[in-house]
Amino acid sequence: MSTTPEWKELKEELLAMLAPCQWLALTPTVAPDGHGNAYALSVRDYGPSNNAIIVTDEKLLTMLRSIKGQFVDEGLPVFYYEYLPNHSKRGVIRNIGGKLRPYIEIAATVCNYRFYLHPVDLWAIGEFTRENIESWLKRGNSRFEVGVYGFEYFHAVCGDIDIPWAKEESRLPKIYPVYRK
Repeated sequence: MSTTPEWKELKEELLAMLAPCQWLALTPTVAPDGHGNAYALSVRDYGPSNNAIIVTDEKLLTMLRSIKGQFVDEGLPVFYYEYLPNHSKRGVIRNIGGKLRPYIEIAATVCNYRFYLHPVDLWAIGEFTRENIESWLKRGNSRFEVGVYGFEYFHAVCGDIDIPWAKEESRLPKIYPVYRK
């Protein structure tokens, strides 16, 4: 028994409903009846802890709650748990897809820099606009030390929003001298 076509279709629907910074994960666990193995499906964020998050989107939550072992992934039934059970087995959490993680590329005064935004960063930025990102960088609320490195230009991406470089010639090369997550 491998992955069912119905599960593949449902995964695509679920992935389309995720917010930026969210991804779906499967965790090895004991089936709810206590007999046999299963996968616990959870929605996670790209924050430092990679914890499962509480889903607040009602349509997404309804779809997730309907997953009760009728779908199979790599031979194991999949169950959605609002809260992961304590009897989850130790094992690799499988990322089964998600939204592109938001990021900012910065052409700084002394270096080039790229880092990924966490949900708290997005909250602090507010509406994802060039002005708000620039204000956020200047306030020093980011992990990028603007006071040390300065910044001249940036490029930022969050979901469908792609804020281009202010000047095309400021675009960074594909390989960045400094990488940080």
